[in-house]
Amino acid sequence: MSNEGNKIDSNLTGLAYAEEVTLGVLPSGSAAGSPVLGAFTAATTTSSVDAISFAWDDVTKQLTITANMLTGQQTCYCRVDSDLNGTDVGIYINSYADTEALESSDTAGAIAVWDSSPIALPTDAEIVVVLALPNAIEGEVFTINFDNLTGFADADLRTFELGALGTGVAIWRELEPNSYGDFGGEITNVARNPISKDRQRRKGVTTDLDANGGFNQDITQNGLTRLMQGFFFAAAREKVSTNPLRGTGPATIVPVIASITNVGVVTVGSSQGTEFKPGDLVYLSGFANAGNNGLAVVSAVASTTVTLVDKGTFVAETIAANMEVCGFRQTVAKGDLTVVGNKILLTNDTDDYTTLNLNVGEWIFIGGDAANTAFANNYGYARIETITATVLTLVNPTWANPVDELSTGDTIELYFGAFMRNEEDADLIVCQSYQLERSLGKAEGGTQAEYLVGSIANGYTLNIPTADKLNADLEFIALKNETRPGSLGLKAGTRVSPTVEDGFNTSSDIYTARMYFHDENDVTPEPLFSYIQELTLSITNNASPTKAIGVLGGFDVNVGTFEIGGEVTAYFQNVDAIEAVKSNDDIGIYIIAARENVGFIYDIPLLSMGGGRLNVEQDQPIMIPVENMGAKCVNGYTLSASYFPYLPDLAMPTL
Repeated sequence: MSNEGNKIDSNLTGLAYAEEVTLGVLPSGSAAGSPVLGAFTAATTTSSVDAISFAWDDVTKQLTITANMLTGQQTCYCRVDSDLNGTDVGIYINSYADTEALESSDTAGAIAVWDSSPIALPTDAEIVVVLALPNAIEGEVFTINFDNLTGFADADLRTFELGALGTGVAIWRELEPNSYGDFGGEITNVARNPISKDRQRRKGVTTDLDANGGFNQDITQNGLTRLMQGFFFAAAREKVSTNPLRGTGPATIVPVIASITNVGVVTVGSSQGTEFKPGDLVYLSGFANAGNNGLAVVSAVASTTVTLVDKGTFVAETIAANMEVCGFRQTVAKGDLTVVGNKILLTNDTDDYTTLNLNVGEWIFIGGDAANTAFANNYGYARIETITATVLTLVNPTWANPVDELSTGDTIELYFGAFMRNEEDADLIVCQSYQLERSLGKAEGGTQAEYLVGSIANGYTLNIPTADKLNADLEFIALKNETRPGSLGLKAGTRVSPTVEDGFNTSSDIYTARMYFHDENDVTPEPLFSYIQELTLSITNNASPTKAIGVLGGFDVNVGTFEIGGEVTAYFQNVDAIEAVKSNDDIGIYIIAARENVGFIYDIPLLSMGGGRLNVEQDQPIMIPVENMGAKCVNGYTLSASYFPYLPDLAMPTL
């Protein structure tokens, strides 16, 4: 047995996680095989398209089809059939064209449609459609159908067969733990204890293995965001980004920046420029020239380019940088604000709010820093209640005394980002499993480590104490644990270091922490407390390993009720809070943290309270501790989180 030292200090350890392909299985490291493309057949002499091509993304299981819609055509339809799953397979995520004369639409998620009516196309136009095929398997044959008729009687056909579906390499994302709770595997032994005159036990046998891991980490903007999808059992609902969390939405089509010119023209991947839209607020990062980074506005888009303005002077460079949508600048004099009962209505008959990839329950910030981009009297955070093309209905505004206000002469800005919530729709509930890797220093010529295999995100507690850092306790339940000696080293894969970020503090980085009564008549409902001393917010998935004869550890994980809870200790003002506990009033709570132009919001729209017994001590303020028990709200979820990749100075806490 080799030992390269007498001890190993804790500072030599490290923690990382990788997402598994299926429970207990890491990505294989193999790349996807090349799909085999069949011959193109023009079924009629009046073919509506030519130059059909496609690209298959084995990570996201998405098919991108590109074709050339010919001059003189008015309509074009696309459908994809499978030899295994029938017609109209997949979900059409997006369809678009590179000409203003051609509009695209998605009919019931089954057939992509392009329509230039009432005029015929004056020139050929590139059309693109992207499908999600999450259940595609190796050897499945697909047929791409294009036609200018809905019945596809004279369809243009091209077939392709999927090759070997590799799963890619494991990506180990490093974490920054402050401390560990229980971590590893715990063996259960049962001793033999026969009736014997020597009154001694015999050596026992190993009967069970329980594997779990817990740790505490400071809250930064991006340190735990991707991992939070596991605790929500849901993919993030994302905006367009070159560095997505790989949730759902347009961000699954990733434009990759190749270069930027000195007049702000960004080159992206083929046909991906139109994932953006004029008016998008985008945040740029990763450019070598610092002046190219920061907030900009999209003024025009084309198939492979996005033109940016309102950024100052650009410097031409070629580099793989990042660009993500962080908001939208409305058309001048659009987005009027009115107060109706306990709701705020943003009304806009030009920009179409349904195209902004917003979600019910998501929080936005209204108002920007540039001149004429914010209302004079109404600016702050609010939660989206409903979305239509012309009206954005908002509740729980953070500013006092909302009033009717026109956007005359102003281009009002809205800021938003990635959104997570526990899902009501069973098809959207995602049980993502992980492997946790704790390296244990050098031994036998390499780095030794222990692993928690088949880990499920089980418990998360956000801690917000007074005059301290925001931090979280995370807990995972696993199928089993493994160890690797230094001679084998760490498991294979790409390793990603954490972003260098400051933590959030509880004194100057909390915009507000508000617990409030539900009120159908008041747009700014009454707070339960003026000041909160400390609070916690907890997620529990009630996961447990499933045991069986012949299996040491678990062979599966059983997941129970999604529970949201926490505790609040507040300064007592009056007996209203005590009565609210006794009356089981409808209460809500949200926490908004922001610093250095980023931020996030945790929101429980509906909860009941327990506790409420006053804590009275000599020479101290009277305190009231209450327990929170989240419940499903009218919009079908219990907890949501909104993450803002960029916020204006106007959205920062004021001290």
